[in-house]
Amino acid sequence: MKKFKKSFIFVLSFTLVSLASCTASTASEVVFRLGHVNGLDSPQHYLGVVMNELLAERMPKYRIDLYPSSQLGGERDMTEALQMGSQDLLVTATTPLANFVPSLMVGELLYLIQNYDHADAVYQGEIGRQFLEDINASGFKALGFAEVGFRHLCNSRRPLNELSDITGLKLRVMENPLHVAGWRIMGVDAITMGWADAIAGMQQGTIDALEVPWSLIYPNGVYDVADHAALTGHIYTAQAFIMSPRSWNSMSSEEQKIWMELAAEACKRTREYSRAITDDFMQKCIDLGMQVSSPDLTEWREKAKEIYAAYDGQYGDMIRKIQALVP
Repeated sequence: MKKFKKSFIFVLSFTLVSLASCTASTASEVVFRLGHVNGLDSPQHYLGVVMNELLAERMPKYRIDLYPSSQLGGERDMTEALQMGSQDLLVTATTPLANFVPSLMVGELLYLIQNYDHADAVYQGEIGRQFLEDINASGFKALGFAEVGFRHLCNSRRPLNELSDITGLKLRVMENPLHVAGWRIMGVDAITMGWADAIAGMQQGTIDALEVPWSLIYPNGVYDVADHAALTGHIYTAQAFIMSPRSWNSMSSEEQKIWMELAAEACKRTREYSRAITDDFMQKCIDLGMQVSSPDLTEWREKAKEIYAAYDGQYGDMIRKIQALVP
């Protein structure tokens, strides 16, 4: 019995020492929480994974815990959490973020961004730098722009080959007034809905169409609820990598400098990833039974000019600056 007690005391003592050592070894580690609304194969999640790899190499004091698939709430919820300092990091589409940073709204006009080179000229150039400053002025710390790419129409009703084919579609759109107004001008019944509810909305018949990039169509299983996809490429969606000012200010100026360098690299790699997976994800969806059409977009782009005219008073100058950057 005495022998047992001695053994027990030894094991208990060793365990307590081990726990104390573990606490001491992790006490200096700083863990930030990053949330996003998409799946594990999405560019948003990829950005967090890459950022962690870069931190491990150059700033091992810091680590990011990733919360995908709306675990921390919808994009609006998480954006507000950043402002309040109850969440550290967020990768969010500029579409809902534009409700907090009005200057971003111009990028939500249908068919304004023409291709990837044009997107880079806007978001990685002078205009993009101004957008980042505007994000900073709105109660966040802007770290850079990644992307999920060009969005396409997916629906459960019919192939979309002509502009007239979209008339009356109940289309889920993000919470952004330009998306709603733009699609209504195009003839669509635009319904705002958070992404967390979008798939269920398709299943229940509340909506019958989504507009999503291939980088999210496959990871989020859109092929399960939409038989048809049309290569409309109607909007380029940039993703803002942003941080809570509270978390940002917890770092030293030298740490902030390195953090920005790593964020820029993570955003760059994420843009490359988003573009590299597009064809692969589209083919996977086709293999799973999705029918893909390639409509002639001439009429679509012409119709979109009515949207520009409607918002010329608010965004005319910026519209023309962006159009002037078409390669």
